[in-house]
Amino acid sequence: MNKIDTFNNILSNQSIDISIEGYIINFFLIIVLSGILGWLHSNYSLSVSNRQSIAANLILISCTTMFIIAVVKSSLALSLGLVGALSIVRFRTPIKEPEELAFLFIAISIGLGFGADQRTITLLSFVGLSGVIIARHHLLSKKTNLANLFMSFTWSPDAKHEFEKVVEIMKDNCLAVKLLRLDETSELTEASFNVIFKDVAQLNKNREAIKNLLPGVRIKLIEDVDIH
Repeated sequence: MNKIDTFNNILSNQSIDISIEGYIINFFLIIVLSGILGWLHSNYSLSVSNRQSIAANLILISCTTMFIIAVVKSSLALSLGLVGALSIVRFRTPIKEPEELAFLFIAISIGLGFGADQRTITLLSFVGLSGVIIARHHLLSKKTNLANLFMSFTWSPDAKHEFEKVVEIMKDNCLAVKLLRLDETSELTEASFNVIFKDVAQLNKNREAIKNLLPGVRIKLIEDVDIH
């Protein structure tokens, strides 16, 4: 038997039947755990980006990872085919904040654990990570200070005294605020501020107040946020 025949024999003997009952149990558990992970991201993340949107996608990431691992573990040939398929895939969506990457890795790890049918270690690891996330939030939220943040607002000047109201909102919700630039035309008004917030909650409160005042306003966070 030559090397090619030996290799083909290995591939043909690597097929493993997948337990439908076990797969259904794992699928149910992964939905529950990834749902909890999404809730943790929405309530305990220090991210200033759209946390709800990321949390909703964590379930899909975990389930997809489990599906891939459950299929390819049954066959060495499928595993090799997966390597070739992934080599042509390019992910170009940037990760805006390191914390987003951490939650994505946790979601993928959940999928890997259940896909490999390692329920106990996956459940124990998830409980431990959940405790770390909650403890980290309470520890860092006391030290959080969003300084040197540049915020820019662009809106259509349909009503009078809008800029004055924006300034009042900024004063009420910021520890410090400084107007850097104001551009007014017949079509658009743009105001840029250098601000300092006490924490992420105060930043989100300020954003919601501006949105309620100016429906359709475009808000930009120009500088990186340094969260200690």
